[in-house]
Amino acid sequence: MIQTYLNQIRSFEKEYGDEIPAPIKEEEIKKYTEWAKKFHNQFPYEDYLFFLKLANGLNFNGLFLYGLQLEDDDLNIQLANNTWRESKYMQNYVFIGEDSISFFVWNMMEKNMKF
Repeated sequence: MIQTYLNQIRSFEKEYGDEIPAPIKEEEIKKYTEWAKKFHNQFPYEDYLFFLKLANGLNFNGLFLYGLQLEDDDLNIQLANNTWRESKYMQNYVFIGEDSISFFVWNMMEKNMKF
C-alpha cells in the first residue's frame, strides 16, 4: 500500500519537476539501525526501514516523514528526535514525522502510533 501511495506522489511531483528522495543507501541503513537500536527494541525500526528503502524521507504537501538525510534538517530523523526528545515528557516517543499541526510518533510505552 505504501508503495502505491509513493508512486502516486512520485508521479505528481514529476509533473512539477520535483522528485521524492531516493531510497536509503546501504551505508545509511547501518547508521539508521545503530541509531534505532538505542530504543531497546521498543520502536519497530524494521517497519520504518521498509519505508526508508522506498524513500529516504518525504516532504509532500506539508507532511514531513523523516529519513536519514543529513543535508536536510527537516527530513533527518536523528536530528528531529534529538530536538523533540530533550524534554523528559517526550522520552517515551520516537518522532517519525510532522505536519503543520501534528507530530507523528511511536509511543514506546503503549507500542502504537500517536498523532
